[in-house]
Amino acid sequence: VFMELCKQSVIHDRNDQYSFWRTHAGNEVDIIRESRGKLTAIECKWSDSASEPKLWRETYPESEFLAINKENYLDVFLS
Repeated sequence: VFMELCKQSVIHDRNDQYSFWRTHAGNEVDIIRESRGKLTAIECKWSDSASEPKLWRETYPESEFLAINKENYLDVFLS
């Protein structure tokens, strides 16, 4: 998923930056994308059960959240 996101950034001529987010308490987000000044938290799960960590939302209230799973991954990468 990470490599596909990087590839899409190049294809669409965006200079996206990628990282991850983890707290000392163990809260985590798989991938953080910063694109044109906007943060997107991306969770990658094979099942449909991915939820945005509450602490992430409290810390970055203007960010977006995207869950990529086996049901929607093609929609995410082909759009």
